[in-house]
Amino acid sequence: MSELTGRVLTVDTRNLTESTVSDAEVGATLLYLTDAAPFVDTSGVCIVEGAAYQFADVDIDADALILTTPLTAVVPEDSAVEVFPPAPEKYATVAFGDVVGDATPVLVPHFLVELLPDGIRDELDQEIVTVETGGAEPTMTNIVGKPLAQGVVAVERLTPELLALIRMRFTDAAQRDALIPTPSDGMSAYLASDGLDYRYSGGVWVPQLVYVKKPSNTTVTSSTTLINDPHLLVDLVPGTYRVELIVHGTASTSGDIKVAWSYSGTVVSGNRAALGMTVDGTSGVQTTVRTTGHFLTTEVPYGLEADDTDVLREDVLLKVSTSGRLNLRWAQRASSSTATTVSAASRMYITRLADRT
Repeated sequence: MSELTGRVLTVDTRNLTESTVSDAEVGATLLYLTDAAPFVDTSGVCIVEGAAYQFADVDIDADALILTTPLTAVVPEDSAVEVFPPAPEKYATVAFGDVVGDATPVLVPHFLVELLPDGIRDELDQEIVTVETGGAEPTMTNIVGKPLAQGVVAVERLTPELLALIRMRFTDAAQRDALIPTPSDGMSAYLASDGLDYRYSGGVWVPQLVYVKKPSNTTVTSSTTLINDPHLLVDLVPGTYRVELIVHGTASTSGDIKVAWSYSGTVVSGNRAALGMTVDGTSGVQTTVRTTGHFLTTEVPYGLEADDTDVLREDVLLKVSTSGRLNLRWAQRASSSTATTVSAASRMYITRLADRT
């Protein structure tokens, strides 16, 4: 006995049937079969090529049926002889390699029948099964992986090795939620609609890397009151995140810019590194730069100039215990009639982290 792993190509339910191993002429009373055992303890009736015949006995040693009435038509070799009344059996065609031509008919035992619907499988619909060989006929022993096309993720039968290899891909969130109605923490899924990977955590699907880019410039004139940037924001669920901010901006050397963050939920910890030109700077290529650390909501001033677009960067480590919105806030450092502009080239990257603290 040996056990193989293969892919299910087709499944069909058929009546318990054996084949004749030789021709039987008109008037014959013996039918020699591949295996006569299935006819023991049945009704004494068999179906031969669609016609019903009674048999008086089963010769197990000779694998033969002893008919009560002679055959009324020739029965060629390899003709189907069915048990009556019907005793349906389910069979799967299983491929054990990459070549479909190597597929083998496999008996599906009763405890797996309900898990394998009849039909032809497409490539993404194929169950992964184990099959025991070496007995009377190949017999399925387990289903170790089920496709999403059947509306389930068979976690109870997936080995950790197979589960780790699965990359679940969906058209959009609606398809994902329909096919995974009860996800478990740690599941991952890719959505073609936005090109993002999601992980299920805390009752919601969380994108693992989010990129936010401003679609247009935002300007502030003659104001030191912080505003919420209309584009540089993201909604978060409980967890730990790294937020990388890159701002491209211009301003008068007297107006400059100051930057802070707001979060509408509960912050456990929020620290950031600030890197950019100091407020006394007059050129983005100067050697005096800010490299300081601050809490999330602290206002941090940076130097900007009107003639060139300067860049400032912030790297934020944020841990939150409730869902909320993270928003960049900024204003002029000092009121100036020359506009301070955060340009459309500005962007932020948000990465969900595994917290090891």
